[in-house]
Amino acid sequence: MPLPVAHGLIGAGIGALAPGKLTWQRTLLSMVVGGLIAAIPDIDLVVAWGMGGGVSAHGSYTHSILFAVGLGAAVALLMRPVTWRGAAVFIAAVLSHGLLDCLTKDEFGGAALFWPFSRVVWNLGLLANYEFFPNPARQSWREIALDALPFCLHELRVYGAFPVAVLIWRSRRQCAEMLSLLSRRLRPKPTNCEEQGGK
Repeated sequence: MPLPVAHGLIGAGIGALAPGKLTWQRTLLSMVVGGLIAAIPDIDLVVAWGMGGGVSAHGSYTHSILFAVGLGAAVALLMRPVTWRGAAVFIAAVLSHGLLDCLTKDEFGGAALFWPFSRVVWNLGLLANYEFFPNPARQSWREIALDALPFCLHELRVYGAFPVAVLIWRSRRQCAEMLSLLSRRLRPKPTNCEEQGGK
């Protein structure tokens, strides 16, 4: 299963598409929020571990479309401006978690996308993943963090390109819009003589 680094990077890239002026402060805020809410569905692991369960409880209700719509819409209401596009962006950021988990090959991958209507865990088995199964009952949090470090660095290399690509695309698009607006404003207006001559 992908770790929060992968989910956070995908969510940050999606968050960069949030509406609003393209300022570094606004874009950074949208990326941080997108990254955080994309990692939130793994809270089911923390709850399962707290109740003495294991990794097998992973991929349930927090990975569903219903959860993504609820959390994404709530976050969109807190962000400004409130738009349909903003809601779609933040819903997509949360939903990206379940979809990415569906692509993995390991035995604990997958997501119950259609919970509560169906408890079927979708697992397409397309992405080979690494073996990382933390066990808080037998390992300290320090041991888990040290075991996770090489996988986190790997995810940073693999998934880090996505938010960078989105930022480059959005910056180029914004520059093109600004140049178009500037060229319209700088276009000379016809004088009265030219207007009368053209009649």
